[in-house]
Amino acid sequence: MRFAIEEGSWITFLRIQYYDYIKDHMTRLITLEDIIWNSGKANLDDYAYYLYELVHISDLYVKTLIKFWKENHDYAKNDDIIPRFVGAILNTFPKRGQDLFNGAKRLLKSKLTQLEKVLELSSDSQIHESAKINFNKLNSELNKETLSIDTNSTLMTLILLQKELSKNIHGTSNREHDEIDPEEFIDQIGWNRFNFADLNDISKFKEFVILSLYDRPEEDTFEAAIGVLSVVLKGGNYNQKVTKRVLDKFNNTIHNIISSQGDNIDYEITQIKAIETELPLLLIKLKLGQIEVDTSKEGINKEIDYLWDVFVDNINRVKRFETNEEKLINIQKLVKSIYFKLIDHRMTPVEIINIIIMQINTKLQNKSEYDSTWIETKNQEIKNMGNGSNKNKLIDIFIIEEISFYILNTM
Repeated sequence: MRFAIEEGSWITFLRIQYYDYIKDHMTRLITLEDIIWNSGKANLDDYAYYLYELVHISDLYVKTLIKFWKENHDYAKNDDIIPRFVGAILNTFPKRGQDLFNGAKRLLKSKLTQLEKVLELSSDSQIHESAKINFNKLNSELNKETLSIDTNSTLMTLILLQKELSKNIHGTSNREHDEIDPEEFIDQIGWNRFNFADLNDISKFKEFVILSLYDRPEEDTFEAAIGVLSVVLKGGNYNQKVTKRVLDKFNNTIHNIISSQGDNIDYEITQIKAIETELPLLLIKLKLGQIEVDTSKEGINKEIDYLWDVFVDNINRVKRFETNEEKLINIQKLVKSIYFKLIDHRMTPVEIINIIIMQINTKLQNKSEYDSTWIETKNQEIKNMGNGSNKNKLIDIFIIEEISFYILNTM
């Protein structure tokens, strides 16, 4: 009973009093947000003051409360403290809190690509120097597996800021993403409302799309973008051929942009900048009917050949990760992506195993033959899986895991 009373007091405070209190301190931050990312008239001082305000609010109004909340919720594990805290404030589930937290990390990485300009400032003022220190600290910490309380608090502040900025877009719904109605989503981003011949409407649409990108559950920015595209395509009632063409076109465009930048780049930051530019443009072209679908046999074969080039190139990039655990996680993402693309091309699981292993051995290791014994063993294991209702799902998981381990062991 005591726990229920205390927890009820926490929820009342966080969802009503605290949120109303902290948003009153965000006025300047919201103004700077508009100046820097919407007006195109920002100067170096604006970047410095943005970082100062973001960290100032975090330190003064968020960090202390997170520490106090943690002390009063000792059952919460370190890795779910922030998702639970987000859920408590925004009246949603911890899973949704984790979605928002992952989105905030991607969003902050994106913002830092522009806020990096503070490094050009002289150190003749306390705010300039503070901005440089805060930039370097955040930029360094975001690449770590475990974040400090300072960075977690800054991300929490960013979540609250995005809630204020996105009120007119997403309303106050707290439903899980798999419950979002596609038709409702395309209405929220202005799909049927904006005039794409008007530059002001185009600018607003781009802003809405980018905000929705950072309100997705996926940890990876590219996967989040695919999620946005998929919902729009479903909401717009586009057929399977158009859907596949749009998703492949987006994948190819982002790949080409990153490849053109050379090897000495920050891959993740380059990807984020490319996605923020190309995702809204692709959606506008889709709306205006400017995307053609090549359904000829020659066009499909060319598309599959390109898929291999992208896949092998991305596998090579995985080698830059230091630990096998990091490599395996990223390999599995790539294998999963190409596996389901090949399924869409009417290939069977057995055919996919053969062709992926062959491509890996010939293109990555320049072998003339592939490991037929390994493939025969896996094919037999698939046959032994029986005919249960979950057979296809089990086969998908099995193939993705086995191929991923195979690739890891060949590196």
